[in-house]
Amino acid sequence: MKIIDLDLGIRPHKKSVRGWKQCAERGVQLAKRKHNFSSGQDLNLDRKLKVIVKYYIPFFSEICPVTLRSAKILDLGCGSYPPLDWISSNNRLFEPWLCRVLFYMGIDIIGIDLGKLEFEDFRGYGETDLMYWEKSPAYREIEDDSIDLVNISSVFDSPTLVFRYGFYHRLKEHLIETLERKMTPGGVLFLNESSRDCSRIGKCKY
Repeated sequence: MKIIDLDLGIRPHKKSVRGWKQCAERGVQLAKRKHNFSSGQDLNLDRKLKVIVKYYIPFFSEICPVTLRSAKILDLGCGSYPPLDWISSNNRLFEPWLCRVLFYMGIDIIGIDLGKLEFEDFRGYGETDLMYWEKSPAYREIEDDSIDLVNISSVFDSPTLVFRYGFYHRLKEHLIETLERKMTPGGVLFLNESSRDCSRIGKCKY
């Protein structure tokens, strides 16, 4: 398992950006239509969806050990609907938009979150505590040596997790330890520890 942290300075090639932009934009439009969101309703969510198109999808195509079309991707702490806590109760940012976009792009995506996911089209495991996820149906049902890319983004500054665990280091170490069994030999774990750093994905240097 290869671990890539945002601060390691990896970015997608320009060729990858061009190749995936149109497909990602179609995925965003389908996700917005399915989940009743129109551009201009929430400027923060508009920006988040642009980050997914401009940075996340091309970045994933760059670091994934196989093509995205043939990859199986796992998004831990993907977000949920409705959101879990009072801070995010009226904020659509905390819904599983990345999983939705990837799914509507035709990519094999699995989402796991502490909140509920039963109304999503993608394969999701809701009400799963990441600190004990190796005891969950998600861990039992996801095949060993099957995940090519794991995304853990904007999880460790989640208000819910900070309240439950305080410092995130214990959770981070636990996830790395339990993920190895589920990942392919060349699988990649991408860590983006803070939601404030999302736009930096495309600004890193080799």
